[in-house]
Amino acid sequence: MSLYIVRGLPGAGKSTFAREFAKKLGCIHIEPDMFCHQDGAYVYTEDRYRQAMALAMRLLYQIGNNGLRPDVVFADVCPTIADINAVESAYCERAAKIYTLEIDLETAIRRNQHGVSEKDLRAMAASFQDIPRQEILDTMDELIYEPIDQ
Repeated sequence: MSLYIVRGLPGAGKSTFAREFAKKLGCIHIEPDMFCHQDGAYVYTEDRYRQAMALAMRLLYQIGNNGLRPDVVFADVCPTIADINAVESAYCERAAKIYTLEIDLETAIRRNQHGVSEKDLRAMAASFQDIPRQEILDTMDELIYEPIDQ
């Protein structure tokens, strides 16, 4: 059982990367964004995001405790070490492999497709912590990623 966490600011390409990475590895892909759609459109509010995160964490917990223990790619902002720890403990006892998609705040603001307020983006960026055991991936405007060896 392996858990891969893909983190980064909104607009970094987490969903795109996580979807392709999960497909490549044959993993289950989970992210709170999956629960932020309403009538076919992505709708962001702080409350909706909190609810979406709770649903994603519950799903992660259920998958991790169903006895089958499949590999999972989890994509979210996860700005702090506490956020990473919460995701890990919901799924498994051992440390996850963490990929951080690096993007600067101004690019995140420019790429913002989900209607996250600039205030919230700035707060996320301000709370973003370095995680010692992570692989940093540069995010290009074209969202091109080199193949990753696990």
